[in-house]
Amino acid sequence: ARPVTETEYYSTKIGETRELAFSDGSHVTLNTNTILEQEFSKRTRKIRLVSGEAIFDVAHDEKRPFLVYASDGVIRAVGTRFSVRVQPDAVKVTVSEGLVALRQRSPVSEKADSAPPEEAPAVMIGKGEAGEIEREKGAVKEEITDRDLTERMSWAQGQLVFYDQALSDVIGEVARYTTTEIQIDDPVLRSRKITGILQIGDVDRMLEGIEGSLGVTARRVSPDLVVLSAS
Repeated sequence: ARPVTETEYYSTKIGETRELAFSDGSHVTLNTNTILEQEFSKRTRKIRLVSGEAIFDVAHDEKRPFLVYASDGVIRAVGTRFSVRVQPDAVKVTVSEGLVALRQRSPVSEKADSAPPEEAPAVMIGKGEAGEIEREKGAVKEEITDRDLTERMSWAQGQLVFYDQALSDVIGEVARYTTTEIQIDDPVLRSRKITGILQIGDVDRMLEGIEGSLGVTARRVSPDLVVLSAS
């Protein structure tokens, strides 16, 4: 007989974050516009990150592996803290505590109530390290700095932290938290570097932070469109 499993579904809207506490003692924080499925049994703890991003704070349980399925990858952890972000071309994993194993999965590996098959080699990612899983390259380790780690995990504290990032990349992150379209009307402005902290909240407040640090003007052309230009 198959083990009894319970499946729960969780999601966040655009601009919303959410904290979850699971029965095993693990905690998960969902970022904006995220869909997650949780399925626990006596043998495994299985998560499917359908879309978006989440930080997992995993309770230690050697007898029940904690598996996160995301796009073409599977991440296995015992007791650790890490983030997973599903992007169109890759799954990005960042570890702040402990150790995880990344593996590109076969289409059938999610169906069995067991550990993922060993057909793809695992890449081990430790504290302060990152990795990504791409369909073409498989699982690879990615070199990151302490600043990168802060940038990737800070959203769980309600902040977006940027170190010397191009304005176009900053706006790309801000856009995840709003339905408002944000355009930059000056190519030179797109590449201008910004370092700072933005409080996640309504888009106008976030744009005020950018205006103050870069000397740009945010003009709301319509209810759904903001254009940034040089002051």
